Amino acid sequence: MIRFVIRYFLFMATGALVVYAQDQAGFPLYEDYIESGNLNKYLQVAGDFLDENPDVKEAPRVALDLIMMGKLTENPKSVVRGTDLLLFKYLGSLPSLYFISSFDRGSPKLTQLLKIKIDSSDFNQKEFADSFANAIVLIARIHGPQLMSDPSLLLRTYLILKGCDKKELVESLEKAIDVWKEKNTSFKDLIEICNSENTTMEKIFKLREMNHPDAGFCIKYFTASLSENEKSSPLFMESTIQSALFSESPKSDLALTYLSNLPSELSTSPKYQTYTALAHLLKGNVESAQTLLKTLIESQANSSNDWVETARSLNDGTQFGDSRKALLLEQLEKLYDRLQTTSKYFLIEGSWIHPLQKKCLNFQIGVDKEKEKFEIHFQQNNKAYFSYQISKDDCKIFMPSGKNISFTTTGVYPLPKVEIKRDSENGSFHYSFNLNFDPKFDIFLSQVVDNMKIPYLSSSKGREVLLNYLLKAKGMWLSQPASTDRGTVFILHKIDPILSSKQFKIEMSGNGRLVSLDLGRLNISSFSEGTGELMNKLPNWPNISALEKKNEFDPSLIIEAIGDLIELASSGN
Repeated sequence: MIRFVIRYFLFMATGALVVYAQDQAGFPLYEDYIESGNLNKYLQVAGDFLDENPDVKEAPRVALDLIMMGKLTENPKSVVRGTDLLLFKYLGSLPSLYFISSFDRGSPKLTQLLKIKIDSSDFNQKEFADSFANAIVLIARIHGPQLMSDPSLLLRTYLILKGCDKKELVESLEKAIDVWKEKNTSFKDLIEICNSENTTMEKIFKLREMNHPDAGFCIKYFTASLSENEKSSPLFMESTIQSALFSESPKSDLALTYLSNLPSELSTSPKYQTYTALAHLLKGNVESAQTLLKTLIESQANSSNDWVETARSLNDGTQFGDSRKALLLEQLEKLYDRLQTTSKYFLIEGSWIHPLQKKCLNFQIGVDKEKEKFEIHFQQNNKAYFSYQISKDDCKIFMPSGKNISFTTTGVYPLPKVEIKRDSENGSFHYSFNLNFDPKFDIFLSQVVDNMKIPYLSSSKGREVLLNYLLKAKGMWLSQPASTDRGTVFILHKIDPILSSKQFKIEMSGNGRLVSLDLGRLNISSFSEGTGELMNKLPNWPNISALEKKNEFDPSLIIEAIGDLIELASSGN
């Protein structure tokens, strides 16, 4: 803002707009209002002037003044109006050219401004599409091809302008889209849904299944083209409710609006009564949620309906959530302290279940600090799929392709990096996992230790903040902890639109040892620490093919194997 104001006053000082200032009675001058200290009065007078004199020669100058004074007074409505006028109504005027040129090339602020203009527009209004197309052409002449270097702006511009008359512009956008499709797989998937032959409703349903930052805009764009009958259909309302409740950032107000408009035969069903209670919980209306759940449970006292069972569990979790949360946090404290102890041997056993339940990958991971040894095995349907073993002196690898190779030199250790970050604006959490490699065992151990230093894992307060987010912002709840012969099982529940509910389990012993962990598709059935005998529990090395001997380790082999693993774990085949 400061840069804009400085440039503006320099611009004024050069006399480039002196033609406008000569007739001071012709339009409101902000200088008069600065002297009197009544800046808000200027905004009102300038707004009235533009309403009454939209086509006079001084109007673009007033629009530019309106932006500057709106920023100084922190009045966003004035800024929005001024920028709308300069970009669309007065495009090409001297104040408009100055405003566009005030941004540096590649400016993220300009990119954000254009995205906001699209997001707040009427997608069905051809007049806006034509005006925006003209603005993009002029801005691109001033700022060059860098203007469309942001894929999010590129996507929005492409969708908005698809139906406009500027065919050459649309073709150039399509070429830029093709380049981004090659760079980014998730962007490619998004574009293919948008350009598919599916019906608009089908596109919306598919987009709601995507975890892409621009999927929300695409949904809004296609929803605007639906008829009122389509928007009020039970199928669309059900999809909208589920999207509002179970998206990355739940929108409880939107969900409640659509829930209140459902036909009575749906709104009174256990499923949608439970949804309504969940929406109230997400809003923080605990009493309203409990009243709804109690009414549903009492009216269906003898029912074994899955949604009634979910309602009973949710009601129980809501009533006793605080005490269960405190107990879980106490156990997690013990678990974290236990993980800080320096055991020399670790063995992890578990499985990965394919999303379509078609495949199961069992795995075992062993670490021997004495021998600086790391070993991992995967089996698909009890048949060896991938194995990798590395020590300070040698290594060997069994590939999904069937290659079985032993090396006389050491290889590379995996460096799994976990990140948990919180959005400072909306409080949501974002999780990421990256895998790198290094030939040194110490670096491997250091990375494991760094993962444990994440504030939301390592501190009592951090763990509580993360758990509160899951319980309050994501609508999850804890059932009563259950005792087993190995420790205590804590179950975290989440409503699922298809299965009625999902469960995530963590089992810990009384002294804080991790016994098992079930995160849905990822299941750790055993986490052991102890003596070197643990390494004997690892599977024998695969003998499906003869072991080929080589000298220098080839890092591309493990990259290839991991690529095959990822494809197997995520593909729908």
